[in-house]
This record gives sequence, structure tokens and C-alpha cells, in this order.
Amino acid sequence: MPDDELRRWKINLTNMGIVAVSTIYLSTRVLARKCRKTTRAIAHSIGSFRNLILGKLHDSSESSYCIASVYNHRDKPSYFDDTGYADQWQREVYLFARELLNRESLRTVYDVGCGSAYKLVNYLGEFDCTGFDVEQTVTFLRQKYPDHNWVSSNFSDRGIPPADLIICSDVIEHVADPDELVEFINSIGAKYVLFSTPDRDLTYPLGSPYYKGPPANTTHLREWSSRELNRYLSRSFDIIDHHISNWVQSTQMVLCVPKAKRDSISAVKNETRSCRVSEAG
Repeated sequence: MPDDELRRWKINLTNMGIVAVSTIYLSTRVLARKCRKTTRAIAHSIGSFRNLILGKLHDSSESSYCIASVYNHRDKPSYFDDTGYADQWQREVYLFARELLNRESLRTVYDVGCGSAYKLVNYLGEFDCTGFDVEQTVTFLRQKYPDHNWVSSNFSDRGIPPADLIICSDVIEHVADPDELVEFINSIGAKYVLFSTPDRDLTYPLGSPYYKGPPANTTHLREWSSRELNRYLSRSFDIIDHHISNWVQSTQMVLCVPKAKRDSISAVKNETRSCRVSEAG
């Protein structure tokens, strides 16, 4: 075969390979979006069925945090020592955050309830990061990661400089009064806020005594279903995206903005799905 013809064959095969890979990639993205919509619908269907059993959601009750009326909340919080953990949990939340920060050209990140801060340091260390936690944890972090910023806070602090993104990953279920946490986050004035917490509908099988509370995890005071959390956070935030980020670990993730910043929603609502990483964990 002449050299010119051989080169043409190689070029054609290369182009065909590029087209095939591009087609597979785009098809996978489309399928992934459809699957996320389907799984979200499934999670909401489960919640609707269980709400018929548990009772109506509380929209206005200050003590229920929009959780079903017969749910039993744990009374007393207990300190959860997260300093021994790495990225066994919520890894996909921080990967999602990194994609969002890069795509939106954001720089400042606050991690409220950062725990061991392994994920903050290792996945978001290239950004301007600050971790917030109780004094006991902050003392540990200042010794382990002295080159990073750590703040001890009990949610009463005000006047904290704004941030581009606030992460609050699997924290809300640990605090005595979620309203105080939400008010603290809103007082900072972030562009985006990213919550995660277990989805009660996925955590427990139907008939489990823990479904009506208190949770099986003794450091959790309460747990929300997807519908309940959406309703609760919607009181203070405009929700951009809410989906199950890890089905194996029953993690739901919510990207939102404070209501005062609602104008920024249109700029990201149609693009944020591209930030999603694998929900398999």
C-alpha cells in the first residue's frame, strides 16, 4: 500500500475513533441526566408513600424543622469526633464543590463543621479555605494543618467576611437547633451554599423503628427525608439542585443560594448538572 494511501487510512481511522468516543461520551452524559431525574423521582415517591404513614409535613412548626409530625427528635446533642476519618464519607460532595469552584472561577471556601478537614485540605486545598468547628476539633486542626485557616464557632458569630462557597456536609443532623446553623450561614453572605445529610427514606427499610426517630446514629439528633429537607431549606434558600449524591451511603446533596442572592440562580441552574460526579461513591 502506498505511503500516501496508508496515511489517509490512518487519518480516517483516527477521525472515526474520535467521533465514536465523542458519541459515547455525549450519550453517557444524556443517560446520566435521565437517570438522575428518575432516581430523584423514585426518592420522592418513597417519601410520599411514607408520609402517608407518618403524617403531614410541618411547614410552620418551629420545633419540627419540616420533619413529619410524629417523628421523635433526640433531645441532647453529643460531640462527634471526626478527626480520625479521611474521605470514607461525603467524598463526592467535595468533588462536586471543586468542579463548581473551578467552573465558576470562585476562590474562597468555608467548610462549616469541617471535622477532620481531610477532604477540605486534600480536595480543595488549592483554594482559599477556612474550616469552622468546635474548639476541641479546631485545636486538633491547628496542630495537624498549621498552614490553613481554622475558626472556632458556635454559630453566634457575626461579621464574618463573605465567601464564594460554604460547605456544610453532614453537619445539620448533629446540631441541636438547625435554625441557628442556617441563620449563621445566611449571615455570612455566600454566593453558594452546599448542604449534605443522610436521606432518611434511603437509610432505613420500611418498618424500621429508627425511621420515626431518634436515628440509629446516636450522634444524630434528627434526619430528614429528601422532601422534608427540600421544604426546610427552601424557607431560607433558593434551591438550584437537589439530588442523591451517594446511594450506597444514602447521602442527599443540596446546592442553593441565600434568597437575597436569587438572581444568580439563572446563571447556573442549567449548567450545574455538569458538575455532578459519580453517585456510586
